Amino acid sequence: MGRRSGEEPATRRCCSQTKAPTNRALQSAQAEGTQARLAGKQSGDGACCRGKKLAILGGGWSSTALDILAGSSAAAAAAEATQPNSRESSRNSVATEILNSENEEDESSSEEEKEESVQGTPTTALCEQMVHLLKYLDRKVAKYADPRHSRSYVELVRRQTHTKVRTRSLLASLDETIKDLKLKNEALCGHLALVRKLQKAVNKMRDEKLAEAEKKFAKQREKLEAELDSEQTQNLILSKELVRQTRLLEQCQSARQTDEDLIPQLQSQCGELRAQRAEAEL
Repeated sequence: MGRRSGEEPATRRCCSQTKAPTNRALQSAQAEGTQARLAGKQSGDGACCRGKKLAILGGGWSSTALDILAGSSAAAAAAEATQPNSRESSRNSVATEILNSENEEDESSSEEEKEESVQGTPTTALCEQMVHLLKYLDRKVAKYADPRHSRSYVELVRRQTHTKVRTRSLLASLDETIKDLKLKNEALCGHLALVRKLQKAVNKMRDEKLAEAEKKFAKQREKLEAELDSEQTQNLILSKELVRQTRLLEQCQSARQTDEDLIPQLQSQCGELRAQRAEAEL
């Protein structure tokens, strides 16, 4: 595509140097197409395609380009003779016949028209430029043209250009859509980053609260364990004291029972002693 874009301005420059086609230019273009087709039948399918290409390109040339090509037929033939390729030699014969026919037609024109047409134009340079352009177009057609459709490289480029123009609006809309999606994506990325920051802060606060709660629970647990240990110690002491008091109570009860058993004996003894005393007093 870089070479194609580089060669297209050369074609535009060559066409911009010519004027609008006249009736004589159209007739000469038709004569070129006829002679090119006749020469193509003799030299093969490759020369026929080149004759058709010359006829297509000739329809857009003006009398200035045709006169220049007619006046520099010898230079074009010499330039083409230096190429040993058989394909280029067949195209050389076709170009020579076309240029000779143009030379015969242009000899009947007046010197004034020829001077006006050739005035200010480098004949040899333009002829060589057109020959190189034809060679370039032949190579491009052989490389890019579809064998199912016989079109020239100019038509192929024009069709691609029209396709680019038609798809330009679609590409512009796609670019706008992509820009909108990028903006939405950036907004979502910013929102996601904010959410992640908030989530990180919440997780940090949760961890801090959990650590603080664990510390408080550990302190309360230690306190409860200490209180439980003290209560167990007190319970043990109280249980021991209870056992001691219970034993003392049992001893007291046994002593009281013994005293109760001794009271009747003591009373009987006291009664006997009183009786003995009374007898003694008498």
